[in-house]
Amino acid sequence: MENFFSRKNLVPAIILLVFIIANSLLLIHELFWLALIPVAAIVIYIFFVTPNWILLLLSLLTPLSFSYNIERFDSAISIPTEPILMALTVFYILKLLVEGNINKKLLYHPISIAILFNLFWIMITSISSSIPLVSLKFLTARIWYVAIFYFMGVELFKEYKYLKLFIWLFSITLVVAVIYTLIRHSQHFFTQDWANKVTYPFFKDHTIYGAIIALFIPFMIGFFIAPKTFKLSSFERIFAGVFALILILGLIFSFTRAAWVSIMVSFVFMLVLFMRIKFSYLLIIAVLATGFVVTYWSTIQMRLVKTESVSSTDIKDHFESISNISTDVSNTERINRWMSAIRMFQERPFLGWGPGTFMFKYAPYQLDREKTAISTNFGTLGNAHSEYLGPLSESGLLGMLSFLVLVILIIAYGMKIFYHSENKQIKYLSLLILLSLITYLSHGIMNNFLHTDKASVPFWSFIGMLTVLDLYRIKIIQEDEKN
Repeated sequence: MENFFSRKNLVPAIILLVFIIANSLLLIHELFWLALIPVAAIVIYIFFVTPNWILLLLSLLTPLSFSYNIERFDSAISIPTEPILMALTVFYILKLLVEGNINKKLLYHPISIAILFNLFWIMITSISSSIPLVSLKFLTARIWYVAIFYFMGVELFKEYKYLKLFIWLFSITLVVAVIYTLIRHSQHFFTQDWANKVTYPFFKDHTIYGAIIALFIPFMIGFFIAPKTFKLSSFERIFAGVFALILILGLIFSFTRAAWVSIMVSFVFMLVLFMRIKFSYLLIIAVLATGFVVTYWSTIQMRLVKTESVSSTDIKDHFESISNISTDVSNTERINRWMSAIRMFQERPFLGWGPGTFMFKYAPYQLDREKTAISTNFGTLGNAHSEYLGPLSESGLLGMLSFLVLVILIIAYGMKIFYHSENKQIKYLSLLILLSLITYLSHGIMNNFLHTDKASVPFWSFIGMLTVLDLYRIKIIQEDEKN
């Protein structure tokens, strides 16, 4: 008892007593704000001491997040993920400043340098933006996604158990969202017309729904086929098999043609890896193919015009309509946006119009002959439908090139790890991560979703996982063997 009343305990005891008295007086007058201080203190403690668990919580919450419109600011926010993300980013930056514990090995990795340069150029073009407030919001969102799911994620993913847990947590709630969507869709007999409506409120439309499903199919199939390689129990293998079936069903009935194609591209890329084709050869083929398309676009366009299949509930016709650029409204509107983005780039080739501004600025760059039934003179119906042409119009040539360099590095390092890893677990984990990223990078030709939490959370996390495998593969094996 004597120790309790020592000078050491006197100050905390007085503070506690003052808090109890003040809070009691405020409660009598129905003022409750002071009672929130202990709750806030606990939250702050969790953020500082166990931020990794907040990151894992975000993985669990993201598939079920929903968009909330803030009319006062003419904006929207994803609930509950983005408020948590904003807070976690602030705490993470403060933690780095206080501790000064910057991982230089990670900071100087080529993938990190590419990400930071891309961020730097987004910041520069946000300053010169035609709508600075919109660009500032875009920049802020990109910073918190990269800071948390890439830089902070790398520190978490050093331990294989957390890397695996992240994938499982996201997959669990994604499967819940898919089951919910399939049940709603079944009430309308799985018709294509309803595919874009039944994904609400968890997904804005069927395109992003299909893209995110495609991201996780390689993992679930890989976990089911090779459970021992990934240190999975028989129980986890059953779940992986069930999840894979549900996700495949979700993908089929999403009627998202770009997502279907992205899975095929991923499969072809897997064959390329097993054939051990060099990255340099792939790069040359990609450059030649791009040059061919650009050079002979008019001829290709004339041939594509002959396709008559349009979007429909018939899956065969729906798939064949991918090449219909004459009567399929979805395709023709996409081309309208692409051509508008190119014209915007031609007017501002160096700095662009500003990150996130395409939807507010593309209207005057539409041509009457390219407009469709869903085009608008106000041009406020969406983005550029491309992760490559979007940055070209919004951040100029360097905006697109900086993202392309990141894409090239992701593929190059993924292939390097797969080709040169002697450990099976690291080798095939890199394969699954790379195949998942390939689904999104190929889908990105047709759509862009990195402004959303649904796509950004897994995208930057998977890049972080790939970087971890390159930097710490020996440590991961050792830690896993200990467990």
